[in-house]
Order: sequence, then C-alpha cells, then structure tokens
Amino acid sequence: MPLDLSEAWSRIRTRRWVHVAAIVLALVLAGNLVFAFITLDPGAWRTLRSVSPAFLALGIVLTLVPMLTNTLRIWIWARFAGGKIGIRDTFQITLASDLGAAFTPTAAGGGAVRLAMLLGHGLPAGRASAVLVLTTVEDAIFFAVFLPLGVLLTSGTDGSSVREILARAGERAGLVLAGALLLGLFLTFAWRRHSGRVKERVGPRPHLRAILHRGIGWWRQARGVFAQVLRRGKLRAVCSLSLTAVQWISRYSVIAALLAAFGLEAAPLTHILLQWVVFTAGTLVPTPGGATAMESAFAVVYHPFVPGPLLGTVTVLWRFLLFYLPLALDVVLLGAFVLGRRPTLNGRTRDRTADPPPPPPKTSSRPRPAGSPGC
Repeated sequence: MPLDLSEAWSRIRTRRWVHVAAIVLALVLAGNLVFAFITLDPGAWRTLRSVSPAFLALGIVLTLVPMLTNTLRIWIWARFAGGKIGIRDTFQITLASDLGAAFTPTAAGGGAVRLAMLLGHGLPAGRASAVLVLTTVEDAIFFAVFLPLGVLLTSGTDGSSVREILARAGERAGLVLAGALLLGLFLTFAWRRHSGRVKERVGPRPHLRAILHRGIGWWRQARGVFAQVLRRGKLRAVCSLSLTAVQWISRYSVIAALLAAFGLEAAPLTHILLQWVVFTAGTLVPTPGGATAMESAFAVVYHPFVPGPLLGTVTVLWRFLLFYLPLALDVVLLGAFVLGRRPTLNGRTRDRTADPPPPPPKTSSRPRPAGSPGC
C-alpha cells in the first residue's frame, strides 16, 4: 500500500528534533549572511555586479541533477528487488530523503527516510535494505576509483596552477578532516551519553535475541537480492553506476561554475577533489545538514585561492546552491504532493490529479407495473 505522505508529515512535524533542527538551520543561514556582509569589501561590490548569469544558471542546473539521478537509481533497484513502484513514487522518496538529511546529522543522511518509504510502498525490509546497500556501494566504488584517478591526473598537469592550488589547499584539507573527525567524535560521545540517560528513563531496550532474529531475516532477504544482481543485474548495475558518476561529478562541480561566475580560476577536476574534502568534513560533524561544519570547512579549504573580500559571499552562495535551494524545492514539491492527495470514504488517500472514478450505472426510472416483484 502506498505511503500516506500527509499522515507521515502530520506525525513528523510534531517531533521536537524537527523544530530544533529548523531553528538551527535558520540561525546558520542568518550567520552565513552576516559573515558575507562583514567580510565583503566595499570595493568588491563592483565584482558582484559583473557576475556571469550564465555560470550561475549552470550551477543551479548542476544542483538539480542529483534529484534526477537519485530518483532513477532508487527506481532501478527498487523495481529489481520486486517492488511495484513508479518514477513518481521514487521521486517522492528522493525528495523526502533529502529533506530528512537536512534535518538530521549528515552522516545519517536520508537512509532512514528512504527505508521507511520503501517499506511503506510494500517492499520487504530485507529487500529495502538491499536497495540502500546497493546505492551506498555504488557511491563507494565511484570515490574509490575517481579520487586516486583525479589526484593522478591533476599531479600530471604541466604548466598550470592546478598543482599549486592542491599544494596550498592540501595542508589545510588535512587539518580540516582531522579537526572534523575529533569534533565529530566528541559530539557523538556527548550525544550518546545524553541519549543513554533518556533511554534509561524511557524504558529497557528490546531483547537482543529478537533483534538478532530480525536481523538474520533481513540479511537473508538482502542476500537474495545481491545474488540476483550477480546473476541477471549486471546491466542495471552499469546503468546505475553511470548515474552515480553523473550525480557526484555534477554536485561537486557546482563550485567550479560558481567560481567561474566570479571570474576566478575554475579547474573542475581540482575542485571536485576539494569538494570531497569539504563534504567529508561536514559528514564527520553530527549537526543537522552539516550546519556550520560545511561552511567552516569550505572557508578554510578555499581561503588560499579565493580573494578575502569575496570569501564570505562565495561561501554563502555555494551553501545556498547546494543546500538551501534544494531544501526549499523539497519543501515545495513535497507540499504539492501532500496537498494533491485527499481522503476517500474508506480512509485511504488518492491523488487529486488521478482519473475520476467511473460513474455508477444508470438505473431505469420507469415505474414498475403493479404486482411486479422487487429487487
């Protein structure tokens, strides 16, 4: 049975952590704007007036590409795992998971939301988990191949400033990752201690045997999906892995388009590598959507080759394109899906735009003759 978005939203919006995350994100956005205005030199306004609209439009297009690729990847594997799910449903799953990732720590991502929505669309727990594992493995394969290849290609570039950029940013990137790891460990430890006290007040944990039994059942279902991939899913794996490459290259190339809009040097391959550093650092810090962690990592890594008067503005625009713009689109599109569903007489929901039900059969209005039997 399809997941009821309106009912799910009514349950989620009352959660305390959603309100706290929304406040944190609003404060971080306000802080970004203040940082941009403070660091922007009065003479830099002339540079802002000469920003290229074409490159800004390119950055927006690259921002929207992951929505499409994520939708297709989930659709490919959900259908392969036996789910009766359409593109429209997987698009809703993509929007909801991205929105969930914005209100949860970046490391958690939208995996829990995707799993819940796949289960809501009738996919068994083990097969739904296999879909998430397959997409995660694809991401890992892409980075395992692309990152060493990117370093090799950039280090072999002759007569360009690519190596100089990497040399200036390399030391800062290492410090950013190390600092993010330490801060993430500290915050995670503090949160676990707090959540442990809450659980003690709430009640005991589920029995370990029940958890193991459920986990074994999930693993058997997931293992069956993996075996099917090896037997008859190779072409789908190639298609999905190609979409994975397009997704991450597009996402990490937004900064190159943004820098080109300001007339700064934009070496796409180099900035893809640096973007991996920035996003990895933000992932290690357990704040909603990587709030403050992403901005800080970006400012530190890109300070060597982004002019100081423009650093705050570039940081805010980069964060807006890659986070706040998709977040706003997620809210608008999901709201349209929620408003486009209405309850029927039996308590379920149906799409407002769906075809209307067929009219009831017409009955004859002629009077029956006297003495004729009734129905």
